[in-house]
Amino acid sequence: MPRTPKQTTCRELGCGNAKVNHSYFCIEHGGARTIELSARRKALSAKYGSKQWKQFRQIHLSKYPLCARCQSLGKVTPASDVDHIIPHKMNVDKWMGNRFQSLCRPCHSIKTGLEKRGMAYDFTTGKVAEISIEE
Repeated sequence: MPRTPKQTTCRELGCGNAKVNHSYFCIEHGGARTIELSARRKALSAKYGSKQWKQFRQIHLSKYPLCARCQSLGKVTPASDVDHIIPHKMNVDKWMGNRFQSLCRPCHSIKTGLEKRGMAYDFTTGKVAEISIEE
């Protein structure tokens, strides 16, 4: 079956430059942000795919198998994620020198939403901390 050709040029009106991978625009019209995000994703993938993190995650989840937020609400839910209580933003010093909590996937999404609004929530102690939302 015939395919439609891929869009290979920038979608900015009148621009004929080649677009950046995983973006609709060239570098001049917003594709540079996509390149930055791609580099960040690669760095995250390397950190979370490391043997050290996988071992740490397994040990942490075996010690704390239940979701901390669900427990604070009186529910019992198995945890699937190990969360950095204070966001590290790829800072090597904050990566493993952080405090962690076990969360289920929906609770981890809720906490990530709070972080985007400038709050870090420690469900194990019930404390809220304001954080800088700059990247």
